[in-house]
Amino acid sequence: MRKKGKLFLLLVIMLMLSSACSDDNSIKEFSLEIKLEGQGIVTPTEGIHTYKKGTEVTLRAEGKNGWQFEQWKGSLSGTNSPNTIVIDSDMTIIAKFSKKDYLLKKYRFNQSEDKVVDLGVLNNNEEVIVAITPLNLNPESNEIYSPKLDINYANETKQSLISTTKIQQVANGFSVQALMDTKMRNLEDQFLQERLENKNRKSYIQDINSSYQLGESRDFYDGIYESLTATLEKISDRALIYVEEGYSVSESDLDTIAEEFDNQIYDTDMSYFGRNDGSIYDWDNNGKLIILITDMSDYFTKTAKLNSKTLMGYFFSRDFYSREDKNTSNEADMVYINYQVLEKIKNGEYRMDDLLGTIAHEFQHLIYFIEKYEAGRVGSITLPEDQWINEGFAELAEYLSGYSTIANDTQINEDYFSYPKNESLLYWGGNLSDYGIAKIFTFYLYQRLGADILKEINSSSQDAMTVISKELGEDEDFVDLLLDWMITNQIYDYTGLDSKYTYPTDLRAKPSIEEITASTSIQFVVNPNAVKYFRIKGAGKEVKLNLELLEDTGIVIYK
Repeated sequence: MRKKGKLFLLLVIMLMLSSACSDDNSIKEFSLEIKLEGQGIVTPTEGIHTYKKGTEVTLRAEGKNGWQFEQWKGSLSGTNSPNTIVIDSDMTIIAKFSKKDYLLKKYRFNQSEDKVVDLGVLNNNEEVIVAITPLNLNPESNEIYSPKLDINYANETKQSLISTTKIQQVANGFSVQALMDTKMRNLEDQFLQERLENKNRKSYIQDINSSYQLGESRDFYDGIYESLTATLEKISDRALIYVEEGYSVSESDLDTIAEEFDNQIYDTDMSYFGRNDGSIYDWDNNGKLIILITDMSDYFTKTAKLNSKTLMGYFFSRDFYSREDKNTSNEADMVYINYQVLEKIKNGEYRMDDLLGTIAHEFQHLIYFIEKYEAGRVGSITLPEDQWINEGFAELAEYLSGYSTIANDTQINEDYFSYPKNESLLYWGGNLSDYGIAKIFTFYLYQRLGADILKEINSSSQDAMTVISKELGEDEDFVDLLLDWMITNQIYDYTGLDSKYTYPTDLRAKPSIEEITASTSIQFVVNPNAVKYFRIKGAGKEVKLNLELLEDTGIVIYK
């Protein structure tokens, strides 16, 4: 009996201990609530987390662009990050972030001047973005510079010279579209030069009242001076759509093109680039633009293999002259669209918006040419001095008409941002990246100075750089805007910036940039008014830059 009593007592004690352990375990889990003040990233993430008593948790806080971690508040104090705590009770911890103060400074050096920039002391958590550009503003210059940059951290031995002078091949190389556009812009300046040399010659007339009838056939000359016959398939309020004989376009596609031109493209292009009275652009006085859909698959047969991109279309200024002057003129205000684009829309390679954007693009070229004609502007016959702004406006016309975007744009994010040091803004090299840089610059110009600057440039007798300088006033000029735009492409998503260093949309990409963490010398290549970017990281030391470049130079720093 005594043994049984002992066993019973032992069993009771074990049950009591088990119950106590169970009760004890039930209170060994605690909540950790993480909150944020300002903009940043915290680990563990914002919200409520549950941990067992005694668990070690490492807290990390990092500010988002334009913000910095300031301190922990609530159940934890201090400024350390990372910071490890032991969970022994319910806790609420607040990570406080504050806006960074920033320094943005522009330097302009003349050709012979020493180009030295003192960045000051950079702490371990600081960095400086540096943009460097040769300020050769000649649109005909494609000189290649090979400057050397010494980056000196105080009390550090400089590393050996790093050479990055290999010229990168810009993305996708030449395109058929770029070749055609360059040809058309060259001919425009050639024709305008002839006009000045023959002042009494009536080259541009508007006294033809052309008649038209649905289903009629008409002979045209195309952009490679070959004749073709096309049928009038669609008449709308503002367009006559002809289709080359032997090719078929569906009624629904014709309706879409006509409706979009009447209700979207015409009004948008005229609103931003043209005059209220559009009669000056109506060469044949019929109140309608001819859209000729023709097969361009044999254009540039030998060079087409350089790029798989289809020739989308073009505007040919020849058609604004009488046949007395240009015997292949079609004597009409018109644009040309490649039939093959419609085929690629059918197989899903292109969208209808790509075709409509092309019409908006080429119609802007038509407006630009007439305004240039009226203003008496003439560029170089060998190389159009204004192709960068003309193509930029045409790209912007696609965006303003709603057929393209700025965010995730391939020509910007891939073709241009991959090679910013090799792509000049002013020199037209005939690459896809030329369209990218022209598009993002004119978008910035439009956002910075407003819509009126577009018409001012189009209609002025002066070049675009001069017009922009006048618009900026006495304290700034075109170079200031150029430097502002260059640094904006790197910092547009930072918080707390002046509006002139931002975009109204996230581009979702930035130009390539080289990171520097210690004293070094770098020799690199850069083209005129192209830009080389560096991100220089702090190490608690003073940092100085010394650039060797025998050219007028712009340097922008963001700290």
